[in-house]
Amino acid sequence: MLTDSGKQLLLDALKNPLAGATITVFNFDGQEAMKTVDEGFPTIDGSSLILQATFQSDEANFDWERYEVTVGDRIIDTGENDQGRKVEGSVWVYAVAIDFLPEDG
Repeated sequence: MLTDSGKQLLLDALKNPLAGATITVFNFDGQEAMKTVDEGFPTIDGSSLILQATFQSDEANFDWERYEVTVGDRIIDTGENDQGRKVEGSVWVYAVAIDFLPEDG
């Protein structure tokens, strides 16, 4: 069984390669916007890696219905998650938790 120390070691090993990841938000009409993860991310929360990107007031002003996390040309996480409509003038921070190790118990 993987110990807590083992989980932490694996999570720590993944932090640097994911530092240049991008988060792309989409809608079903074909609009999309991509941002590099914010400085200081990814972070670790339990057995999850947290990636976060900030979309400024003039970026991604459309319905957010789907997301992808990519590293280079590889999609490493994707999903549908209706976040509503971002309007011009608002700044949204989008965080993705990548859970890859089940919690004990």
